[in-house]
Amino acid sequence: MKQKKCWILCLLLAVALLAGCTGKAPETQTETPTEAPTSVPLDPELPAGELTENNNTYNYVNQKLGFGCRLNEDWFMVQQQDPQPSAARGRVSFTDLSAQRMDGCAGLNIIVEDVTLPTGGTESPERYRDLSLPAVQQQLEEFGCTNIHVEANTYVFVGQEYPGIRFTCTTPVQDWYCQQIVIGCGSYAVTVSLSSYDADFLDELAALFYPLEGGGQPAATEENAAATPQIGIEAGEYRQPAFGIGISVEGWELMGRNEIGQALFGIPDYASYSKEELLANHIPYVEQMMQRGESRVQLMLEQAPITSSDGSVSSTPAEYMDANARNIPADYASMGVPIASDERFQTELCGLAFEGYRCTVSYNGVEMFQTMLTTEKDGVFFTIYVTCLGEDESEAVLASFFPLTESGSEATP
Repeated sequence: MKQKKCWILCLLLAVALLAGCTGKAPETQTETPTEAPTSVPLDPELPAGELTENNNTYNYVNQKLGFGCRLNEDWFMVQQQDPQPSAARGRVSFTDLSAQRMDGCAGLNIIVEDVTLPTGGTESPERYRDLSLPAVQQQLEEFGCTNIHVEANTYVFVGQEYPGIRFTCTTPVQDWYCQQIVIGCGSYAVTVSLSSYDADFLDELAALFYPLEGGGQPAATEENAAATPQIGIEAGEYRQPAFGIGISVEGWELMGRNEIGQALFGIPDYASYSKEELLANHIPYVEQMMQRGESRVQLMLEQAPITSSDGSVSSTPAEYMDANARNIPADYASMGVPIASDERFQTELCGLAFEGYRCTVSYNGVEMFQTMLTTEKDGVFFTIYVTCLGEDESEAVLASFFPLTESGSEATP
């Protein structure tokens, strides 16, 4: 069940890394506010960027910092915040950009923070970097990482050298690498975080950024080659005719086949294998992985019998879901994340009988709700995984599935 553990970890890392693993630089003296923060006009020199979206691609432009970043359909936005004063002095700290690759193997964050000192002046980027080192170490330890190595360095970013932080660690699943770049801009420190499971990929992440020229837009690039056809997608819908079930993919971002294989099974050329080859070797055939906001759906076929991580063998959907009910809590526990509640059940969806398991996990103040449903036909299991931030969203996603007619189109009520 390695794919389930990787799936869980990707979601947890997305939550944990929203802050870019950069702690707030301590002030030189302690202040105790005597009154509630008041609304203060935002500084016109605030280095906040603008994000635009077009056909599932994103373009981030920050005129104050003089660079932009363009992300293709392999990326989704995790969190955006509007800059708001956070204290009576008008201090600001916010996430200007937070993006994650669909395969969960890499992330980008840009954090902006007011570093005005109470005694006047501002923290230099170098001192801000140095004061942040203990916070990075602490956050990684709290997440349950081991083999942590954090060091100050310099890094060439968009053609200029900046102070930075480089850290490596081992998560409960695999190694994790991050390069942070600290940029001074007036009274603000801007931290750009590049993170990935692959140390060599960090420079590729940095190459996604470009210097602003000619009105703040990058030079024109050649059109990408035609996208690989998406499995099971037709007329804006995912359809699984063998089981007679479908779901609209409008508003969802679809992960590429090789990204799925790399993220779940460590198979970079996953798309080159047919369904028959994968199932014959008892490797799950993941037809689709979809992302919409913080909600994720995974649609998977497996050939019975299925051997679980605890060594048990499942020949029926009931046995398979019983194994899930045992192993998923153990997977979360191994990452130091206890399950708040869980339930093993049976249900019907689109006229099909499913064995089910659901659990709720609270992590860093965020509630994650995960549901797994499995049915079987001719020795092949079809499993739907839904992971959302909240039970209501999870139920809404499941309610959006529809039955297909014999021709494979949506059934008419």
